[in-house]
Amino acid sequence: MRVARDTGTVAGQRHHHRRGRKPGTAVTADAHRDAELTALAAAAEAVLAELRSVALAIKALVGPVGADLCSANLADADLTRANLTRAILAGADLTRAVMVGTDLQGADLSRADLIRVKLVGAMLCGATLNNANLVRANLYGADLTGASLNNARLTHADLIGADMRDAILTSADLYGANLTDADLTDADLRDADLDAANLAQVLWSSGTLWPGDMASLMRDRSEELRPGVWQVAGSGNADAETEG
Repeated sequence: MRVARDTGTVAGQRHHHRRGRKPGTAVTADAHRDAELTALAAAAEAVLAELRSVALAIKALVGPVGADLCSANLADADLTRANLTRAILAGADLTRAVMVGTDLQGADLSRADLIRVKLVGAMLCGATLNNANLVRANLYGADLTGASLNNARLTHADLIGADMRDAILTSADLYGANLTDADLTDADLRDADLDAANLAQVLWSSGTLWPGDMASLMRDRSEELRPGVWQVAGSGNADAETEG
């Protein structure tokens, strides 16, 4: 009988302990655990996204010619001197990417986000950059011969010394762009916005197609270097031509 009483006392104590817990304690603990799991899942996804970006960057550096990097997230990636010949980078995010001396000949960069990208000395011969966002991009000395930049945004872009022979820049936004010493021989600039652009020392030819009536204005303030080839003289501010 004594043993039974002790057992009953212990059971009673346990029952009393269970009854003594606050009703919301279990719910609070579950909510806290769910919040921690959600935070861990978000952190894991962020790490995976970063790893995917790194993997794509590595693939771009060592991958085969014509690598498919369509819509890839390569923001802030260092692709210096990478071989991206004929690569598919349509819609890719290359914001602030470093692509100094990168080979992008024949690459498809249409609709790509290239804000503040560093393409100094990059090879973009025959590349497609239609509708690409190149606001404040650094294209100093880049080779854009035969490149297609139809409707591209090049606002305040640095195009100093860029080779843009035969480039298609129809309807391109070149507002405030610096084209000093650029070669626009036979380039198509019809309907392009050249307001506030710097055209000092720009080379152009009888085959260069200027927007509106700029052709005659450009000829008035350029000197002919050889038959059919002119170079802009003076400050080169594009507004000077349109205001003249």
